[in-house]
Amino acid sequence: MNLLFKGAANRVLIAAASLVVAVGCSNMALIQRRNGSPLTAKIDRSDEDAFYVTTPPDSRYRIERGDVIDFDHPGNVIATIGLSLLITSIALWSLASEGDGNNGSGFVALPKIFALECLVAGLPMSLYGGAVYLRSVGATKPYRQRPNQLGPRFPRP
Repeated sequence: MNLLFKGAANRVLIAAASLVVAVGCSNMALIQRRNGSPLTAKIDRSDEDAFYVTTPPDSRYRIERGDVIDFDHPGNVIATIGLSLLITSIALWSLASEGDGNNGSGFVALPKIFALECLVAGLPMSLYGGAVYLRSVGATKPYRQRPNQLGPRFPRP
């Protein structure tokens, strides 16, 4: 019994460490530009002409729309991993539900335990990754400013 608890605790620690690493790596977008090297930054907002971004040392820049080739938005990888864990959880739970549980082999309990572990790891990953991705994509959509509202001036990178 002690070995079973120790193995479960190790799996939870490994899952938590993986989650921390994945979350830490997924908060900045990679911006591919025509005239310049790629830029890793958080997209703060945009208007009809430009994107306003913040780079890691808290430097703010204005990037013209025409200068941007592509975005690699943050959060899409962690959301995909989380969704695949949720799908695995559902598959394992349905597999365990099909067994009769009367043979005493413990095969019914193990898939349910693994399904719950996948659910516990996958749900927060998919929710967090989806929220980060949608925020980043939303920040690239232009919105109309009223003529008397000019945003702060950002230097070009």
